[in-house]
Amino acid sequence: MDLEIKQKARFAFLPKLIEIGKEGRIQIVEMVDIGESLGFDRDLTEQIEKYLISETLITPSKHAGIISINGLGEVAMSSLGRVVTEIRTQTIFTVFNNQELKTEIEKWAGEHCQITVGESIPDIVAIPYFVSVIDRTLLGKEAWDLYLEYREVDDTDPDYVPLFKTCIIVDGIRDMKLPEFDPVFCFDLREKHSVQLIIKSIELAKNIVDNG
Repeated sequence: MDLEIKQKARFAFLPKLIEIGKEGRIQIVEMVDIGESLGFDRDLTEQIEKYLISETLITPSKHAGIISINGLGEVAMSSLGRVVTEIRTQTIFTVFNNQELKTEIEKWAGEHCQITVGESIPDIVAIPYFVSVIDRTLLGKEAWDLYLEYREVDDTDPDYVPLFKTCIIVDGIRDMKLPEFDPVFCFDLREKHSVQLIIKSIELAKNIVDNG
């Protein structure tokens, strides 16, 4: 099975299922509804479902598209949490088209961080990372809206603290909505010294997750 599907299944879909289970809202859930909430189309959702069933993390019901979470799901999540944390603190998520910036980020990352390029709409919420470098004209409105919804602060739960992620915007657009919780740096790549300032911002974000 495609590695991308496995990543989305374990790092986005399964945590969402377990989150629902822990909240006690429902024990039986519609796969399509969960997929839609993460920005996944029906085909991707069905592939994820097959993968999670094959790993015995979920159990299908007699009704198509409905599943229940196994006890194994919580076991997998407890170990997965450590894996996600490790990957998140070492990953820079990027969607932009600027060779100078690309070269400088690669030089800074060296052997200490990995750079992941977003290739589909759900990637911005499915891939664990500590900082994103985004041109929203390339990312697309649908993916940006999905990210904003996914990063909304839950006012109904006073104990809820979302994972800290720094967002670096490089498109120079000033009139688009920004995330409620995440720290945001906005740059225009046409401005002098913008690349150097972006690298400093990435370095700051890394220091925060390493020492926070």
